[in-house]
Amino acid sequence: MLVAGVDGSRGGWLCLLFSPSPYKLEIRYLPKFIDLIRQEPKPKIIAIDIPIGLWEKGDRTCDKEARALLGWPRRCSVFPPPPRSALKAEDYNEARELSIKATSGKSLSKQSFAIAEKIRQVDEWISPRRQQRVLEVHPEVSFWALNKGNSLKNNKKSGDGMEERLRLLRPLFVDLDGLLAVIDRHNAAVDDLLDAAVAVWTARRVAAGEECRLRSEERDCKGLRMEITY
Repeated sequence: MLVAGVDGSRGGWLCLLFSPSPYKLEIRYLPKFIDLIRQEPKPKIIAIDIPIGLWEKGDRTCDKEARALLGWPRRCSVFPPPPRSALKAEDYNEARELSIKATSGKSLSKQSFAIAEKIRQVDEWISPRRQQRVLEVHPEVSFWALNKGNSLKNNKKSGDGMEERLRLLRPLFVDLDGLLAVIDRHNAAVDDLLDAAVAVWTARRVAAGEECRLRSEERDCKGLRMEITY
């Protein structure tokens, strides 16, 4: 079964396609989310590092649970997504104002605004039915699970952090180092590839019916489930 792990990158989206039989691990760089959906062959499961399901009134329960699970300092990698009304803001100040208005006083972090355009691309396409195939993941939560319920010690952009993640991923993907050697640095960074790889691991768990989820009964106004799969 062909599955995909996807992470946002400087060039748009880094998509890592994986098939176990015959074995195949392939990178694709895609400028828009819709290019990911339209690509052939179509992955059966797409695990994507982007919030799906947007709350207007405050923090999502799945984000709170992810922070509690990861602990310090990895909990800082989980930040609340912007409310849907702020996704089309032209600049950070406008996005902050729209967020404050929508949430009765809650502002918006620069980290959240930085991925607002990518969230918007996904949000315009996704539906409750399509959410069966395209699932939200958070790489640090997936690494926590892959590391037997232990958060990673080092920041993913540091040399020690990259090596810490590679030690977990190399046994799963025999040619991962080869892909790292030829990564297009204009489109993506090394940590983008590592995040996409652990998302592939999560997609494989979903395909095998072995996944877990941080979830509640929360659904947004579009009926989207707010959950993080790992």
